[in-house]
Amino acid sequence: MPVLNKEKLKEDGSNYLDWIRTLRITLRYENKEYVLDEHVPVLGENPPPYEVTAYNKHNDESTKMACLMLATMASGFQKNFETWGAFEINQQLEEMFQEQARQERFEIVISLMACKLQEGAFVCAHIQKMKSCIDRLGNLGVELPKELAIDMVLNSLNSSL
Repeated sequence: MPVLNKEKLKEDGSNYLDWIRTLRITLRYENKEYVLDEHVPVLGENPPPYEVTAYNKHNDESTKMACLMLATMASGFQKNFETWGAFEINQQLEEMFQEQARQERFEIVISLMACKLQEGAFVCAHIQKMKSCIDRLGNLGVELPKELAIDMVLNSLNSSL
């Protein structure tokens, strides 16, 4: 968890994408990433014991993760979200900063499309650069089909290879 304390989420959201990536990695390690993506279930009347157990577990983990999220945010966010659950905080932040993520995706796609192996450059370094762009797109929710990614890499190579 100390990795989350490196840099708090700024109120202008300029570091949101890095912050949420680090948060997701940390929660994935703890097997709790689901609390960002799923509502706490609603219990009906006279629920069976397994539903109560699932509810209690999800609710407790959502509360703990919301506290963790709040602890790694600027104070303005803390005040706004202090009574919210992890899922609701995540949804609101995604909505607030989706334009920032869209801009980053756009810039990565432009960079990827402009990649051409320069004369005398190492092929391995060039492919790593392209793979990095493709991986960053994946982190932003854009999954390129494997065949398309391979075609893009091959197209970026000089015809003299």
